[in-house]
Amino acid sequence: MYYSAQPAFHPSEFEINLPCDDSLWRAQSAREWYQIQRTPSPYGVGTSRLLGVSMQMALAALRDASPPVVPYTINPFGCFVLINSILRDVFSTSPLQPSNTGGMHSMLPGGMSAINSVIHQCSIHNWHRLWSSCPDAAQFEKPGQKTSFVCNPTPYYWLARFAEGAKQNGSLVISPLTGRGEVEDRFRIVKSWLNQINATLQSGSPLSPNPYDSPTAVGLPGFSSHLS
Repeated sequence: MYYSAQPAFHPSEFEINLPCDDSLWRAQSAREWYQIQRTPSPYGVGTSRLLGVSMQMALAALRDASPPVVPYTINPFGCFVLINSILRDVFSTSPLQPSNTGGMHSMLPGGMSAINSVIHQCSIHNWHRLWSSCPDAAQFEKPGQKTSFVCNPTPYYWLARFAEGAKQNGSLVISPLTGRGEVEDRFRIVKSWLNQINATLQSGSPLSPNPYDSPTAVGLPGFSSHLS
């Protein structure tokens, strides 16, 4: 994301489940843990609550263009993992290989690039629906409240929106960077985006309601052309 570098692992290699909810981690004893995991929870009951949701299944659900409902209830840490996976895709130079796009290849101009854009937009939109349905989301989004970044992934959601919007309007072109200067510029600007998003959210000010506004339209510095 910061350096336009390819990740060490491909997303398909992560055959793991998302984290279980925090109450199980906070248990002070085996007895307390046992009692908590037997208590009804919006994050599941029994084994399903302990093991969490498959990361691959969750990502596939987020990429679905028209889900009637998001089929999972994911805790804040799990939502944090998922939005960073989406950011990985938005900032990646490698094309996605969609599995459920049907005839999208022939329907969309621009080939794989257009397909990737649709998948990214679906993922970002569906992630927000997922986060909005998280039982703990409201308590971690209060302005002025200091919250661990893994418990409030909203800034990364906005970063994904603005980055995808910048790609749509041509102010951000994702390709491998060459030279230390380009890498440092990319890091500085992406970090600046995230810092300003955090400051705006902490102040309680609203960010743009348009999911694909350009970054400069909401007071964030844009990418100059040499940052491709």
